[in-house]
Amino acid sequence: MAASSLSCPHCGQLDSVRKVSAIVSSGTSSGSYTGYGDGIGYSSSGMMIMDELITLTGSSQTQLSSLLSPPREPPDRTFESKLARPGSICLMLLGAFGMLAFFISLANLTSESGAGDTMVFSLLSLGIPALVFTIYWYNSKIENPLAASERSKWQRAISKWQHLYYCYRCDGVYLPSLNYIVPTQYMMTFLYYE
Repeated sequence: MAASSLSCPHCGQLDSVRKVSAIVSSGTSSGSYTGYGDGIGYSSSGMMIMDELITLTGSSQTQLSSLLSPPREPPDRTFESKLARPGSICLMLLGAFGMLAFFISLANLTSESGAGDTMVFSLLSLGIPALVFTIYWYNSKIENPLAASERSKWQRAISKWQHLYYCYRCDGVYLPSLNYIVPTQYMMTFLYYE
């Protein structure tokens, strides 16, 4: 790509132009500090003096870097990804305990005392996890088309973002292939506009 095609479409200059991804990268920093920390702390047994090795980590970002950051990737909403979440693990455990309770209550059905109560308990212990799982599965089927649409829009937006340039003089972003500039605050709207 020739240098002249990278000129700002508003001011026509090239001296204040920089690629957006480079601005975000150079404006973001992170670090870690490890050292001894001492002080007074509180525990369940009362006040105590602490002297320990501590590690602090953090990151910072300039205001321009934050403003020009890429669009965030949408969360994965597929049924398989939902099953990997902590709440889903609880759901699977509930289902396993429900099945266990179902089989235990079936074994107790052979005894004469409380057969009706045992049957109700059996159906509840099997039915509740099945109902929760069915609702969970149905909701994921509804969300899948929305998630696919959301992901494809994000992929188009991130592809545009990777080709964006910023003019410090005009405070706007542009694609070299287009002959107009977009004010920085409207960058996300521009990226998602089809």
